[in-house]
Amino acid sequence: QLTEQLCELAGGPCSYQGPDMKLAHEGMTLKSGDFNALVEVLQAAMAARGIPFAAQNRMLAKLAPMHRDIVTR
Repeated sequence: QLTEQLCELAGGPCSYQGPDMKLAHEGMTLKSGDFNALVEVLQAAMAARGIPFAAQNRMLAKLAPMHRDIVTR
């Protein structure tokens, strides 16, 4: 579902049908480090595909507001 969600956030033709972030991550006791690790993996994947740094930052900025619903510790 992550691919679907990222596609939607990027303005693509996808429509994320999963639960909201708070519900999806409930009980996982995720820390900021966990969230940051995902960001690093996404940056590496985008860089490997030649996506410009500015475009990477715009995409990651769309994920930032989800931090408060995902990170609980």
